[in-house]
Amino acid sequence: MNRRAPKLLVALATATSLGGCPPDRADELRCGVTPADALVACPPAPALVTHLRERWGLQAHAEITARCVPGRFGGAGWIVHAIARDGASVAGAVFVLQPSCGALTDAALRPGAPRDATYEAIDLDGDGVDEVLARHTASGADGVETTLETLRVASGRLRHAGKIRIAYDGVDPDRPDLPDRPALRCTGDVRYINRPDGGFFVEIEATRSIASERCLADGAHRFELTLRGLARRP
Repeated sequence: MNRRAPKLLVALATATSLGGCPPDRADELRCGVTPADALVACPPAPALVTHLRERWGLQAHAEITARCVPGRFGGAGWIVHAIARDGASVAGAVFVLQPSCGALTDAALRPGAPRDATYEAIDLDGDGVDEVLARHTASGADGVETTLETLRVASGRLRHAGKIRIAYDGVDPDRPDLPDRPALRCTGDVRYINRPDGGFFVEIEATRSIASERCLADGAHRFELTLRGLARRP
């Protein structure tokens, strides 16, 4: 292993999870300034990387890649997906950062890279705080699947609130009794439909090549975010 790798692991153990910018620092994140509730565009990548390096106490030779998506989380904020590499050591974090440089959810680095995803910030339940919707695509022994996961911003954490499989391409994993398992291909177009009382429904227009419990049946399926998580509407 690269001799510098332990330095990053030490930082993982000592980094502050919910702290702000260092005192008396003014960069393109405008640390210490609370913006209006309007969406605020993501900062330039160099400014975001500089902030993350200081937040996590990483050395200059550590490589950091980061991207973000703006949203409203009781005020402007950004969903941040970041990975830090130091030699053979890799760590990452997915969290919500405010333009004031405060973190609304746990921002600590953890060993390993977070799953790759694309993110959207949408207020599904109409309470004025966006949820984080993450699309993950993963390959398994039977095929490739894409899921849409909903995460709530609550009590300093991103909390799982439901997941829907929206695409699959492979063989039917639920029919191991068949010597030649049939090919299975499912697709789902995602829409967000206004709810009468505020917020949005998640609607999936699904198609599948064969009948399978692995995928949604052909047609439109509507889900809403409840106190218990995503629930299918009748």
